[in-house]
Amino acid sequence: MGFPSRNVRYNASLRIDHVGIVVDNLGVAGQFLAGVLGLELTREVSLPEGIEAAFYRCGEVSIEVIEVLDPDQRSMRLPYGSKARIEHIALEVDDLDRTVADLRAKGVQTTAGEARRVGPTDNYWTQADTSDDVQYQFFKRVGNSQP
Repeated sequence: MGFPSRNVRYNASLRIDHVGIVVDNLGVAGQFLAGVLGLELTREVSLPEGIEAAFYRCGEVSIEVIEVLDPDQRSMRLPYGSKARIEHIALEVDDLDRTVADLRAKGVQTTAGEARRVGPTDNYWTQADTSDDVQYQFFKRVGNSQP
């Protein structure tokens, strides 16, 4: 897939919200982020499919650390022997439907046909092989939710 290299305008409706890192041990990752780097734990998430996550504020952006508890899912998201890997970059958008429609029109595919509600946000994740081998999460906050 070819990507334009010039005449590209900055899209003011995109804001980096967080970088997601899959880790082998959420507690150890938290000790580093809070204890060594001094970052503040701002939110913890537990998903029914066996995913635990924690968000640490780093200026205007957060670092999300994710521990996948299911062994099969874990092996797909964290290669054997790895302690951590950057998994995705999350971008908050003003108009999720329009953003996803624009991406799809340019050949970018998402992991699901419909947005997934996680807490106070509606989300889509790109299939990395259609977005320059990087997985991006695009989301919009619903209601009056704040970061």
